[in-house]
Amino acid sequence: MVELKRYLNRASADVERSLLEACGIEARVVADNEGGMAPYLSYLTGVRLLVHPEDVETARSLIEDGERRQRLRVLEGGPDAEPPPAPRSPADTAFRAALAGLVVFPVGLHVYSFWHVVRAFGLWRELPRQGRRRLLVALTLDVAVLSLGAVIVLQWLRTR
Repeated sequence: MVELKRYLNRASADVERSLLEACGIEARVVADNEGGMAPYLSYLTGVRLLVHPEDVETARSLIEDGERRQRLRVLEGGPDAEPPPAPRSPADTAFRAALAGLVVFPVGLHVYSFWHVVRAFGLWRELPRQGRRRLLVALTLDVAVLSLGAVIVLQWLRTR
């Protein structure tokens, strides 16, 4: 099987897997999240939707058609229309990853958060005031945790 699309969470992947299976296309959802015990790892590695190579084009067109129909429902204001989610800025992503990194998987999430901080600094002028504050908080937390991690590793190397 080959990867058709990658998602940030399993729920989104399962919705599209259900759509494909309802149309007769065998699909699987694969996530490296320790068997569901560490769902936060999905944000680092993603959740993959797999299909057979011969079904890739059909599956891709079905998914794109579903997304197009959803956008039309929103534009027409149908009864089950949902507004499209606002894209999350790198500053918000960095802030959330930095806070989550204080609780779980500190080094990995702070490296991920720092990557988003670097991306967001290019958008500094376009960020609203709250976005700038969140970006600075994320940067502060990342630098503190990554520095502490470096100190611990260096101390450990000295004792060896």
